[in-house]
Parts: sequence; C-alpha cells; structure tokens
Amino acid sequence: MMYRLLLTAILIVLSACSTATPQATPTVVDTSNISSQSYPVTTPNAPDSSSAYPVPTTEPIPASPYPVLETTAPATEPTSPIVVDSTKGAIRGVLLDTEGKPIAQLFVFLATITDNPTGPVISFSLDSQKGATDNQGNFVIRDVPAGIYSLAIWTPATNFLIPAPNGEPGSAIRVEVRNGEITELGQIRIRRP
Repeated sequence: MMYRLLLTAILIVLSACSTATPQATPTVVDTSNISSQSYPVTTPNAPDSSSAYPVPTTEPIPASPYPVLETTAPATEPTSPIVVDSTKGAIRGVLLDTEGKPIAQLFVFLATITDNPTGPVISFSLDSQKGATDNQGNFVIRDVPAGIYSLAIWTPATNFLIPAPNGEPGSAIRVEVRNGEITELGQIRIRRP
C-alpha cells in the first residue's frame, strides 16, 4: 500500500515537470561602435641584473630524504679478488640466458629457506644480501653466513627464484655456504627477465 502511494506521488511530480527543453536564442551584438584602431605591441627586454626573478645557480641539489633503490646493477667488472674469512663464506656464479648469452646489470639476491610443516618457505627482500652481474654475467655475493640458501632475481617488472639445475617446474636452486669457502655455482641458465 505504501509503495503504491509513493509511486503515485512520483508520477504526479514527473507529469508536472515540463519535458520540453527551451530553445537557445542567439544574442545579437552591435559591432558598429568597435574601433578599427591598432595598438602597438611591445616585446620584453632581456632581463638585467636587477631582475626580480632568481638567476639559476650551479649549487648542487640537496639529497632527497627518501631512500632511493638502485634498480640497475653497475656494468663494471669485478676488480677486487674475493676474500673470505673464517666466519663467513661467499657465492660466485655466472648468470646466462637460455641461449647462453650473459645477463648483465642484474642483481642476484640471497634468499633464506625456512622449514615449515607444510614445506620449506623461501623468501627474500630488497634488503637481502645481493651481488650484481657484470658484462659477462659474473656475480659474487660476499660475507654470507654458513647455511643453505636459494637465489632470487628481482627487477621492477618481475621477480622469481632461480630454478634448480634439474629444471623441474617450481623448483628452486639450493646453495650450501660454508665458512671460509667460496661456493662455486658455475653457469646458471635462466629465462631473461
């Protein structure tokens, strides 16, 4: 009953509204009093030393208070030899694409493996230890505590774990690091990110 009463009230209001839109009529402007006089155009002069605008300076721009993440690895060759002490190890390898070409200027991140009742959990962050590939794809991750790790790739477009050498889908490489030793991985082939 209430809906019927409300519907009737809406119909009455709508029928009272005009549905026709009034036509727009152009406005006629009297142009007989417009002068045909021309006015001079002035161009600004070059600024002088008393200009109110600041002159560009060569002072350096102050550093940003926000952290900046460098997403491109340096393209330089590793020049210093790998030195490991008795309390840490290092990982060294060569990153190649599936065609055997070196992958340069990419970060290889150390990923931790945590045992879980449902299976191992592999994780890394942008703060994880990392090594940059050079022009030949060589990388080194230094000062790694002894343990078993995986390796990950991160770019602004993608991130993934480096697969195990057997290439099984969903597998991840496992790297054992011992104190005082360099773990040599040799050539690692991955899809180009």
